[in-house]
Amino acid sequence: MLKNARKFEMVFSALLAPFFIASVVALVLWACFPDTIHSLDQYIVERYKQELDAQYQQARQSLTQGDPQETVHFLSRYESHGKGSRVSKQKRTSYQELTQYYIDNDQFGKALEYVEAWVAFDPKDLFALSTQAYILSRNQDSRELALQLITTLYEKFPEAPAVEQMYRQITMMSKIYRNQ
Repeated sequence: MLKNARKFEMVFSALLAPFFIASVVALVLWACFPDTIHSLDQYIVERYKQELDAQYQQARQSLTQGDPQETVHFLSRYESHGKGSRVSKQKRTSYQELTQYYIDNDQFGKALEYVEAWVAFDPKDLFALSTQAYILSRNQDSRELALQLITTLYEKFPEAPAVEQMYRQITMMSKIYRNQ
């Protein structure tokens, strides 16, 4: 039993030594060469941003050519990245453009799917909430819900252009549907 404990100790020490040495080297580099560490950090972040921008531009280009799959793939690739991340702006725009693509192609079920993801990503985005109300208003079964949603938004934010415009449109549509 003592022999096995000794072997374990030797293996553990042999594995721990490289980590300890790497930690000491990293600490020395960080303490003695902060400019080098800073420039390395900038390089890594810049490479990440370039790759992100390239993927985003490819997704946008595919969408403008009528193929939403690249945008769907882009959003799924960065699904775990939240509102405060480096990809936040691109995700918001992708949700908006993808939702609009499906609205323009009268695919309101798909549009609702992506506007709901957009609202989940940023529940305070008034344009996303207004768009959600619009999509809901296009379905006979959810028109009342759409009217409630946009009315609530309008009561809270009457001067927000997206909310005001959608409020007028949905309330006008609601009156037309009631008179039919």
